Amino acid sequence: MWICQRCYTENRESSTACEGCGAPRAAGRFNSAPQQRASRPAQAPIMSYPNAQRETVPLQNPLPERGEYQTPPPDTRKQKKRRPPFAARFARWIGVLLAVLLPILAALFAWRQYDVLSDAVLPLLLGDGAAEWIKIALYAALSILAVLVSMLPGLWTVLLSRDRRE
Repeated sequence: MWICQRCYTENRESSTACEGCGAPRAAGRFNSAPQQRASRPAQAPIMSYPNAQRETVPLQNPLPERGEYQTPPPDTRKQKKRRPPFAARFARWIGVLLAVLLPILAALFAWRQYDVLSDAVLPLLLGDGAAEWIKIALYAALSILAVLVSMLPGLWTVLLSRDRRE
């Protein structure tokens, strides 16, 4: 059996033209189509209509010009949304909580422990002779960096818990 490229009708393997529309069979892969017989050319089938007059019906979807792409009509069927499994929803909530609570905890820790942390970290980076505003600016930059890094576990958890079928 082979399928006509024009009207999508199933045809016998031995036929060289479509039984539905009369289109010649396209050469198959590696020239597997049967050879055309020279004795009788393929003819379009004769179609009879019950009424003598045929009604012309305008095409709903006219054929596009050569080289012009025509978008297919949108799918109007309602698709049922599937809920992700419980483990994925639970992991998503855990990720959101981590992405919110860990940065808050890091910011609170940096604010409450300013004296201890600045005395331990800033002499390593600046030495003892730096101005006070430079120390505050560097401590603020390091605190912001710590807050951003503390968001990563939550963001990764949310990313990995995404439903792949969406």
